[in-house]
Amino acid sequence: MSEDNRDEGLRKQFELQIDEYKENVSKFFDSGNKAAGTRARKALSEMTKIGKGLRKKIQDIKNESK
Repeated sequence: MSEDNRDEGLRKQFELQIDEYKENVSKFFDSGNKAAGTRARKALSEMTKIGKGLRKKIQDIKNESK
């Protein structure tokens, strides 16, 4: 099984959300763009969801080897 299939693209999704967060949090703090703050919070929320999926996937793979 290839590594990309093992994580079902979750790592890539997580990385995209990190990039989205970085861009928007900078706009919020540096420029005071309130809409960017909302987008940054949304990205953090998505990272939480994706992170839970990754944690489950890691645990499942770990348990398969037992």
